[in-house]
Amino acid sequence: MLISYVNITKVTPKPMYKTFTYLLLFCAIFMLSPKLTVANSSMELAFTDARFGDKEIIKLYPNPMITDATIKISEDINLDNQKVSIVFYNMVGSEVYKVSQIKNYEQKITKESFKNSGIYFYQLIVDNKIASTGRITVK
Repeated sequence: MLISYVNITKVTPKPMYKTFTYLLLFCAIFMLSPKLTVANSSMELAFTDARFGDKEIIKLYPNPMITDATIKISEDINLDNQKVSIVFYNMVGSEVYKVSQIKNYEQKITKESFKNSGIYFYQLIVDNKIASTGRITVK
């Protein structure tokens, strides 16, 4: 009679929090390179896109947002002929708020649009293409 023994060892998965932390750090450093400017004694983040040269195509201020914030879109984007929207995402990547069919170059958003305080990422979408990205802190 032949008896064989199988050695079964417990395999533990590697923690994912380190990978997630490195991913967030990568996004913050390389993908969201903001240029800080001062306007009306408040800090505002201005982002540029290669399709528009060195021109600032979106400003979102004040950052951090306490009650409301202003979104200013560059007049280089033709709001009459182009489909323009802004989508906000939480840290997990779930869509939280969307401003569709933007028709004004300046628009207000309120804190109530975001369910919780925290850091949110946004994408400016022009004709179904991401034209710019950024982040905003909601207090």
